Amino acid sequence: MHNFRLRWIEKILIAAVINAATWCLSIAQSNGKIPFSELGSLSLDSGTTWVQSVFNKSIDNDVQVVGLGEVSHGGYEPLALKAKMVQYLVENRGYRNILFEFPDIASVRPVRQYLLNNDIKELAVADSLASVVAAGLPNTQEVFSRLFRWIKVYNLAHPSEMVKVTGFDLSMDAGFRNFFLYNYIIPFNNTDAQRLLYHWNNNQVTDESRIASVNAWFNANKSKLGKGMKKDEFEELQYHLRNETRSMQYVALKTEISGENDFRANRYRDSIMADNVVHLAGSQKTIVWAHNAHISTTDEYMGKYLKERYKSRYFILLTDFSNEADVYLVTGEKAVPGSRRIREAHFVAERTTIAGNLLKNYGISGGIFFNQDLPASKTYDKLNLIDIYGKQLMMSSDRAFNVLVIFNNITPYPKPVNSR
Repeated sequence: MHNFRLRWIEKILIAAVINAATWCLSIAQSNGKIPFSELGSLSLDSGTTWVQSVFNKSIDNDVQVVGLGEVSHGGYEPLALKAKMVQYLVENRGYRNILFEFPDIASVRPVRQYLLNNDIKELAVADSLASVVAAGLPNTQEVFSRLFRWIKVYNLAHPSEMVKVTGFDLSMDAGFRNFFLYNYIIPFNNTDAQRLLYHWNNNQVTDESRIASVNAWFNANKSKLGKGMKKDEFEELQYHLRNETRSMQYVALKTEISGENDFRANRYRDSIMADNVVHLAGSQKTIVWAHNAHISTTDEYMGKYLKERYKSRYFILLTDFSNEADVYLVTGEKAVPGSRRIREAHFVAERTTIAGNLLKNYGISGGIFFNQDLPASKTYDKLNLIDIYGKQLMMSSDRAFNVLVIFNNITPYPKPVNSR
């Protein structure tokens, strides 16, 4: 009987503690206090202690896919934070598969080959590869240079647990045809190669027809070709063929001049990117690096498809700013292909976003905020969004994230060499 009473007293005390904690949290929010964590060092030369203290308990062990979003492709701090998260997820949580919102053949494949080849030990190679992937954005190049160097050092030290990188975006150039021609068709059948080249050089032939001829040749020689290739190489080739075909379909949608068709094309792109992520992730613990718009579950973007598939096994981290953002943008390319230029632009945070209202109503300019800690009132649900061409929008998040990292200001660091 004595033990029975003690057990009941223990239960009452535990319940009281839980109620007190809940009451304190409620009082804190009603008094203008919201739980959040401060950001630590974003340098990859420092450890991950502060990241562990924030995320060890919030990212469950059964989470397979972690989406890392950026409010702008051209802002330094969100990119540096994402690199820090990669360091933490690789070192401390067993993630070895990283997928980037870039085409694979033209951008990420050379990085993958370098990182997985431990006969190549020179770290300076990472710098030139980062330059190609960044495509002119100075801060992206700086972050990727540091990240690729870090991964290379990690892979050299962990040859049995190497980190792999792959691009999951659609391909926007004709480079794949030449890649396929010189690596597969010419070594296999030079006569077929000459016939296809003659066909491709006809200006009347569309890109869709050209990639269709590649698929036709592959299907006709699939069995023999597969026998001379490793399984993973053959599967990678099939992935690229499928992605190139879909890329041509995307381009066809984009060329139809209409706002509705542009909307359809963008949704099509995100559905394909989601399919690519699922294929490339397989059963591996995977990190997805992309813009907020693709990571979030808003509308028909990629994140919505991933959430429907993985449910609680998809963890979403988004980024935003509460005051100002100076970022790099691309200009010219959208109107005239091949005229890509990089410029710097200034943006002010919208005040009806979560970040704006945390600053206005709670006096909090930045930090790490978990979804469940944000009160339902006074913070709204919108996020700032800046696309690569400089269009600023507000994205309705419907709280479609697990954690939101807010910076007071976003800078374009490092400055380009020719800046004035």
